[in-house]
Amino acid sequence: MRLLSIPVKVVAAAVAVITIFVLSYHLSAAQRRHVPRTPEQPEQQEEKAMEQRRPPSMVAPEVVPSSKWDERMIELDLEALDEAYRDTISKLFAVWMRDPTGQPTRAIVGAQAARRAYILVRQGLEKREAERIEREGK
Repeated sequence: MRLLSIPVKVVAAAVAVITIFVLSYHLSAAQRRHVPRTPEQPEQQEEKAMEQRRPPSMVAPEVVPSSKWDERMIELDLEALDEAYRDTISKLFAVWMRDPTGQPTRAIVGAQAARRAYILVRQGLEKREAERIEREGK
C-alpha cells in the first residue's frame, strides 16, 4: 500500500490550524457563556464588538480609483489573505512548540487576533467586489 506523499510542513500547518482553532473555539465558548446576547441580532452585536476593538489607527484610507484589473487584484488579495492567515496560525503554533510559557493562552489570543483581522479584511474585500460588480453592471 502506498502512503500519501504530503510534505511535513503542510501536515504541521494543518495540525497547527486545527489545534489552535479548537482551543480558540473552546475559549471563545467559555467567554460567550459570560457575555449576555439578545437573540434578535447576534451578527450586528458581534460586528459592533469588532468595531469597538479596532485600533484608532484603522481609519478609512483614500479610495483607489477603479481599473480594468480590479477583478484580478481582488482574487490576488483573497489568495494573499488566506496565505497570510495560514502562515500566522502556523507561526503561532511554532512559537508554542518552542516556548510553552503562557501557552495555550498566548496562542489563543494570537489566533483570535488573526481571525478578527481576517474577518475585517474579508469583509472589506467583499465590499470592494460588490462595488466592482455594481460598477460593471451599470
